[in-house]
Amino acid sequence: MSLCGLCGDTTNQTSSTPPNSAMWLAMAKWPMCTGLNEPKKSAVRMLRYFVCIPKKCTFKKNLHDMKPSFILKTPDGIDLQYYEQPVENPRAVICLVHGMGEHTGRFTHVGEYFKEHGMATMGFDQRGHGKSGGKRGHTPSYDLLMDGVAQLVKTASEKYPNVPLILYGHSMGGNLVLNYSIRNGGGIKAVVASSPYLRLSFVPPAWKTTMANIMGSILPGLQQPTGLDASKISRDQNEVKKYKADPLVHDKITISYYLGIENAGQWAIEHAAELKVPALVFHGTGDAITSHEATQEFSEKSNGKAELKLWGALYHETHNEPEKEQVLKYATNWMLSKI
Repeated sequence: MSLCGLCGDTTNQTSSTPPNSAMWLAMAKWPMCTGLNEPKKSAVRMLRYFVCIPKKCTFKKNLHDMKPSFILKTPDGIDLQYYEQPVENPRAVICLVHGMGEHTGRFTHVGEYFKEHGMATMGFDQRGHGKSGGKRGHTPSYDLLMDGVAQLVKTASEKYPNVPLILYGHSMGGNLVLNYSIRNGGGIKAVVASSPYLRLSFVPPAWKTTMANIMGSILPGLQQPTGLDASKISRDQNEVKKYKADPLVHDKITISYYLGIENAGQWAIEHAAELKVPALVFHGTGDAITSHEATQEFSEKSNGKAELKLWGALYHETHNEPEKEQVLKYATNWMLSKI
């Protein structure tokens, strides 16, 4: 028995080659979940290994279960891929906004959990992410990100008239949904922010911040690696492997995107008391990517409008931690109490 090079599942093949995080090397050397034993001899066969993964492979399941539903075009011409996990006669609709560098398909199991409790989910790959168009990790302005959230809410309300809508955002998506709920708040009953990117968990060197502010006015579209350490997303090593192997995940961010998110995070903390709807903010205290102290500060400044839940020692993606069922149960019960 050995591991699939993409998802980490066991196969019936044998291999003496140790795991390697580089996808091309994994594809060249590892057995995949295809039942094929002979080595790959061409680029065509390499592609066959990539696309012909059976249902047992959790990588394929995570990536494709939340089916692409339709595409909407932004005012500046970017195609945004939408996804749905529908429910007949839903109690509520969760409008899901993913984090930096990822895509909505990574939340399939989250949507399935909500579905089991009678709530439908609708989300989209943000511009420059997943299957949506645009330069990877780039937005010309933060306002365009806000427009994307507003479009999601409008689309969900049109498809599910008279059904309560709840905004749910993770990490950078948490930044966006909180800002929407302060600046606008229209069309939603409540908002949930999971490990919101209000501040990073570390303070970048002053010279980097200074350079970013200078370059923001000169080369706003300059693309840089995010520097995210994938080992810090979850204590579950299988989740880390899936993240690293996911071809729709990227580590790119432009200066304008970074500055927009950074400035909006601090702005949200300072204006937390202006929340238009009830909020739940939760964070793992073991998060080394975004600051749980900033989330706590947001709650403290909200005048009781934002309920805080800290999860001791959990990493950034609390929904992908070993305790994920506890996390999703808590969030689900809170949301159901608001509809």
